[in-house]
Amino acid sequence: MGTFTHDRDFMIILPAIKKILHKYHDSIRLEILGALSDKRLLTFLPNTVEVDTKGNSEYTKFMKWMNENIFWDFAIAPLEKNEFTRCKSDIKFLDYSALGIPGIYTKHTHMKAQLFMERRVCL
Repeated sequence: MGTFTHDRDFMIILPAIKKILHKYHDSIRLEILGALSDKRLLTFLPNTVEVDTKGNSEYTKFMKWMNENIFWDFAIAPLEKNEFTRCKSDIKFLDYSALGIPGIYTKHTHMKAQLFMERRVCL
């Protein structure tokens, strides 16, 4: 989900993803959705596919397309910690929540605030 600028973010989880995919290759599948520019990062990852959004890049069309075509058990949204990413919004959390997809996120200041608010609402 997103632009082709997440290679460094993906590198954060690559060792763990590789280990999990090799260990559970018969029962797990990884879908990559528009995030990587360096396709070599997917080399040697069994049961990994790049999902084609079929031209639905405009946000409202994309979310409709996601709702109709993505059936994930959970989403992973790694984010490198730096000055730029500290300024990013929690849009992935909001998107995945709106679609009913549980997510695993990098612990960032903006995410901690949102998750804290969500816990308070649930209590």
